[in-house]
Amino acid sequence: MRKLLSVLFSTFQGGVRGGLLFLALFANMSVIYASDTQVDGIWYDFDSSTKTASVTYRGYDYDRYDGEYSGAVVIPETVTYNGTTYSVTNIGDYAFRICSSLTSVTIPNSVTSIGYGAFAYCSSLTSVTIGESVTSIGDDAFAYCTSLTSVTIPESVTSIGNQAFAYCSSLTSVTIGESVTSIGSSAFYGCSSLTSVTIPNSVTSIGYAAFSGCSSLTSVTIPNSVTSIGGWAFDGCSSLTSVTIPNSVTSIGDYAFNNCTSLTSVTIPNSVKSIGFLAFYNCSSLTSVTIGESVTSIGDYAFEECSSLTSITCKAATPPTIGNTGTFDGVSKSIPVYVPCGCVEAYKAASGWKNFTNIQLVKYSIEVDVNDTRMGSAKVDWNRACDTQISASPNIGYHFVQWSDGNTENPRTLELTQDTAFFVEFAQTFSGQCGDNLYWSYQNNSLIISGFGEMYDERPWGLFTNEIQTVVLPNGITHIGNDAFSDCTGLSEITIPYTVTSIGDYAFAGCRKLVQVNCYAINPPMAESTSFANYNVYLNVPCDNLQDYQLDMVFGSFKYIQCMGADSENVPTDDVVVTPGTNDVTITWPTAENADTYTIVIQKGNEVFCTLTFNAEGQLLNMAFAPSRNSSNRPAQYAEQAVNGYRFTVTGLEEQTQYGYDVSAKDDEDNIISSYTGEFTTQSNTSTSVSNIQYSTSDTHKKLRNGHLIIIRDGVEYNVMGQEL
Repeated sequence: MRKLLSVLFSTFQGGVRGGLLFLALFANMSVIYASDTQVDGIWYDFDSSTKTASVTYRGYDYDRYDGEYSGAVVIPETVTYNGTTYSVTNIGDYAFRICSSLTSVTIPNSVTSIGYGAFAYCSSLTSVTIGESVTSIGDDAFAYCTSLTSVTIPESVTSIGNQAFAYCSSLTSVTIGESVTSIGSSAFYGCSSLTSVTIPNSVTSIGYAAFSGCSSLTSVTIPNSVTSIGGWAFDGCSSLTSVTIPNSVTSIGDYAFNNCTSLTSVTIPNSVKSIGFLAFYNCSSLTSVTIGESVTSIGDYAFEECSSLTSITCKAATPPTIGNTGTFDGVSKSIPVYVPCGCVEAYKAASGWKNFTNIQLVKYSIEVDVNDTRMGSAKVDWNRACDTQISASPNIGYHFVQWSDGNTENPRTLELTQDTAFFVEFAQTFSGQCGDNLYWSYQNNSLIISGFGEMYDERPWGLFTNEIQTVVLPNGITHIGNDAFSDCTGLSEITIPYTVTSIGDYAFAGCRKLVQVNCYAINPPMAESTSFANYNVYLNVPCDNLQDYQLDMVFGSFKYIQCMGADSENVPTDDVVVTPGTNDVTITWPTAENADTYTIVIQKGNEVFCTLTFNAEGQLLNMAFAPSRNSSNRPAQYAEQAVNGYRFTVTGLEEQTQYGYDVSAKDDEDNIISSYTGEFTTQSNTSTSVSNIQYSTSDTHKKLRNGHLIIIRDGVEYNVMGQEL
């Protein structure tokens, strides 16, 4: 009780402020009382109401003694006094203060708090074991423990008080538990031997001067949980060469990295909005600094005397406001200052920035790599500040899938806002496009081509050439590309449809097992002497055209030429003309409010005969027809403008045959937003027609009738000129 009264008296003498504290303590006198009792060499204050004990100092006043404890002290979890057992829950304020002979202390798991200055000035203390129930370490708790070499702060601790380990000059390492949320002001101030510190992800703030004067600290990683770096936080950390500031930090306080003379580079993330007064003052080894895009202000003298700076990169589109005094004093004004695209002139005009004479576009690096070099390669086509193009080039037999961020554009143009790295994903190709209207697929040693038109002069199935044993070409293909099937060493027979008109260089070169060529073209296709590497094979041609082949410059070189019988699949029949007539086939457009174009495709199975594209107003935009199988005296495919519409003719359809059609409504990016399919059967070579093509949008209907575009609005018919019919 004497000690409590002494404290109360001294508090009361402090005036009004002290009086308030007096009242607060007085209110609790009935609960807490001091007994100044020693048990087994340790002094305690006991609380009989809670059956708890607090380790304390001897006597009336902590200032009137020192050296009460010495050697190794083990604090028990419980202590018994006058027949009552108390749980030791607290190390009281100043409990071990100035115990200069104390060498080690063990704090039990029952203790929840370490009080103000509890171990301050324990100059011989080399080790401390902190119990796993301690939640707070008070201000000055271990200040000036100059022999303490390491400390582990347990997971239970949530806060480290101000100056808690200040001037622990022998402290080389500290491990902070994962529950600590705040590191107090000057918590490790003057820990000149501290070389490493692990700051956990639980910490949200680093207090004022928390690591100031830690002159041996070489690197520090600040976790993503930290939102603010207090003033003077790393001031005077003269050995600090690198620091990682996370994207969670929004402000860097005054003097935060002042006099960090070994710091060589620093990147201020995009989350930071302000850089404080003298924040990086006299960082004399700093060669480069990158300032994030969100920084709006940079304090006075922030980078003064950073005399080694060779470049500054500022990502902010609007030049940050620079303090009125000396922000970049001592920094060469001729070094390059890199700024975002379109911002050079703004920086040249901005106060403080305009003093720099070499302001230019920011430079970012970009790297591209591939997931498997056997599949392809990638490159940067050009590297400029504002945009960069990257492209992926798959090897034969493979295809581009995507970039590492999921983007599927190839080549791809992007604006760089930071150093970037991509890798390309390739995959083996088993199908794809081999002409504007031709497609291929490979499976079980068979290569199947479908569609119509000319084949590209490339060989996308090149990876399988040694495996291909069968090649199927569709009726409708007109050109076989250069090198198309070269080195297909397992191919023994090929059938060339009647629609083929030309064969490219080396199309069948290297086909060592090829022994038979069946060509159904009425006229010998145009070919090169290199189209077939081996002419010592059997060439089968239509009987009516045998002589034409024998006289041909290329096909006449075959050693064995013979005629073959009719093949219903490869012998042209009489052409069927599809043109407006009496037997209308009605095709209805799908309803689609946002349609930009409508596409009609007429086909039989996988064989496409014609493709027509109309705009939303019914005007013909494009037409693509399968090649005519007819002879020169028969009409070819055509589409012509009629009086108020369009008429189209398609040859090659068979009479009394069912065909399918597909109508697709597409948006302005060519995505199908609605579609409609149907079928029709040709009648005869003179009466088959596709004429009534109609669709509707809201209350307006449009149809193509007998070659004329008719617009029906509210039940009234108009031509395209708006004239009522």
